[in-house]
Amino acid sequence: MSVDIATTEKRPLFGLAREFVTPEGVALQLNIASAPIRVIAFAIDAFVIGVIALGFAVIGVLALTDTNADGWFQSIMVLGLFVVRNFYFALFELYWRGQTPGKKAVRIRVIDRRGGALSASAVFVRNLTRDMELFLPFVVLVAPEQFWPTAPIPAVICATAWAFILSLMPLLNRDRMRAGDLIAGTIVVAEPRAALLEDATLRGDSRERTAAFEFAREQLDMYGIYELQVLEDFLRRYPDEGAMLAVGEKIVAKIAWKDSRWQNNPRRFLEDFYDALRARREQRMLFGDRQESKKEGSLEEEGDRAAVASLPSISIATPSEQPPRPGRPPEGVNLEPPPAAAQAPPFMSQGPPTDET
Repeated sequence: MSVDIATTEKRPLFGLAREFVTPEGVALQLNIASAPIRVIAFAIDAFVIGVIALGFAVIGVLALTDTNADGWFQSIMVLGLFVVRNFYFALFELYWRGQTPGKKAVRIRVIDRRGGALSASAVFVRNLTRDMELFLPFVVLVAPEQFWPTAPIPAVICATAWAFILSLMPLLNRDRMRAGDLIAGTIVVAEPRAALLEDATLRGDSRERTAAFEFAREQLDMYGIYELQVLEDFLRRYPDEGAMLAVGEKIVAKIAWKDSRWQNNPRRFLEDFYDALRARREQRMLFGDRQESKKEGSLEEEGDRAAVASLPSISIATPSEQPPRPGRPPEGVNLEPPPAAAQAPPFMSQGPPTDET
C-alpha cells in the first residue's frame, strides 16, 4: 500500500503542507512538522531522559555509600540507564501511537508514510539510527578526542563531516525526514487541530437576519442529509452569483417553487433553504426518520402521481360477467340504460340502472 504525495505545497506557520492520497482515494491534508518544532520536542524528551537518568544515578550513589547494600542496586542503575537511553523513544512511540512526551507537548506525531498503521518494526527501525544521527555528532562536538583517538586527521575530518550530514538530514529534504524515517518509511507530521466552523449562513450582516423565504414540509422533504452537507460546503466557499443562480434553479425545479423573486437575491434564497432544510432534517431525526438522500423526480411529479393515485378505482363488469337476475323480466321491459347515462364517465355513475315497468 502506498500514498501519493501531491507536488503542490504551501508554507503555513507550523510546517510544509502535503496532500496524502491513500489507496482508498481519501485525500488527507497534513502539515509536515517543521525543524524548529522537532528540535523543541527533542529538547523536552532530552530533559525527561536526563531527569530519569539522574534518578537512577542517585540510586547508584546511595548504593555505593550504603555498606549494607549489595550489587543489586548497581545492576538496577546500569539496566535502567541502558533502557532509558536505548528504548525511551521506541517504547513511547509504540504505545503512544507515534508520540513521546516531547512530541505530545508540541502536538506532532510519527505516522506511516504508506498510509497504514504505524508498526512496531517501523518504530524500532527509525530509532536504530538515532545514535549515528544525534549522539555521535554530540560526542564529536563535546569530546572530539574520544571519537577516534588513534585515527589520522583526514579520517577524523571525513567521519566528522559524515556524522554532521546525518544529523542535518531533516534540513536537506523537503519532508524533514531523518535517515531513520527514510529507512523505516515514516514521517513526522503536525497533529490536525479540530476547529468548530461558523454556521455557513452566519456571514457579515446576515448574523441577525430573519428568513425571507419560507418553505413547505413537502418541499424540504425532497432533499436529504447528503444534499444538506453539499449545500453547506457550497455556501462556505462563497461562490459567485452565477454559480448560486445555477444551484438555485435546480432547487427551484426540484421543489416546484413558483415565486421568481428569488433570482433577485439567490444567496439569501439558498441560505434560507439551507436553514429550513437543516431544521427539518434535525426535527425528523428526533423521531427516528433519517433521510439520507434526495427523492427521485420533482415535487410536481410527485403531486401528479399522488393525484392519480387518489382517484377512485371502479370496476366495470362486461355484460357476460353481470350476475343473472332471478326470474324472467316481463316482456316489453327495456333494461338498456338511456342514451344520456350511457355517455357518462364510469366514476360519475350513480349506481346500477333500475327496472322500468
